[in-house]
Amino acid sequence: MMSISERIKLIMDRKNISTVQLARWLKVSDSRIRQKFNKDVWDSLAELKAIAKETGYSLDSIITGEGFEDVSMVQEPSVNYLTIKRIPFYDIEATGGTNGSDVSAVMEPTGSIDIGDILRDSEAAIRMAGNSMMPGYPPGSVLGLIPKKNTSIIPGEVYVYEDEDGRHCKRLFYKDDDPQSDTYICYSDTTTKFDSGPRIGKLFYPPYELKIANIVRIFSVVGVIKRNSTGPVNYKYTPQAK
Repeated sequence: MMSISERIKLIMDRKNISTVQLARWLKVSDSRIRQKFNKDVWDSLAELKAIAKETGYSLDSIITGEGFEDVSMVQEPSVNYLTIKRIPFYDIEATGGTNGSDVSAVMEPTGSIDIGDILRDSEAAIRMAGNSMMPGYPPGSVLGLIPKKNTSIIPGEVYVYEDEDGRHCKRLFYKDDDPQSDTYICYSDTTTKFDSGPRIGKLFYPPYELKIANIVRIFSVVGVIKRNSTGPVNYKYTPQAK
C-alpha cells in the first residue's frame, strides 16, 4: 500500500504540480517539502486539507488511499488517467553519484515500455543506478524523461543531465539562487553521513557545482516507477536490425 507521500507524489505527477507550487500552497520552503517526502511526515491535517482543496482529491483518499485510483479530478472529468501508453525504453543508466555512466550516442531504443499514469507525460524512459537519490529514486527504478530544449530549470526539481563525465540524476538549483548564474548546484536526496573515520559527520554525497556550459543534454524527470512496484510496468523487447 502506498504511503501518504507516495500518494501525494502521484497526485503531483498527474496534475503536473511542482514542489515549488506545493511549497507555496503549504507556505513552507522547498527544502521543507523535500524533508516531508523523505521522512513521510506531514505536520498537520491542515496541510493535507490544503492539498485536497488545490488538487480536487478528497482528504480521505489522500490519508487512507481508499478509492484512490477511482477519484475523479476537478476540471478534468473526461481524462482517463489509467490509459496505458507506450514509450521508448533506452537500456542506459543515469547515476546518482559524481561518476556518471557512459554517454556514447544512443540512437535507437532497446525496446519499449508500457506505462500507467505515473509516467504518462514522459517521452522516453531509462534506468536509475546508484543510491544517492534514495528514497525517491532508488537504483533499478525507471525514470520517465522529457528532453529540454534549453538549460533553464525550476530550482529544486530533479533532472538528468549529460556532460563529458557521464549521465547523472540530481536535484538542481542555481548557484546563489541567481537565475542568471552560469552554474548549477547539484544535490543528492540521500542525506546519509559518515559515522566514523576521517570524514565523520560529512555527507556521503555532498553537493557540487556544475557549469551550465558543460551540459550536453538535459532532461526533466517527470515520473518514477520504483523497482518491485505494483504499477503497470511492462517491458517489451524489440530486436534491432542487423
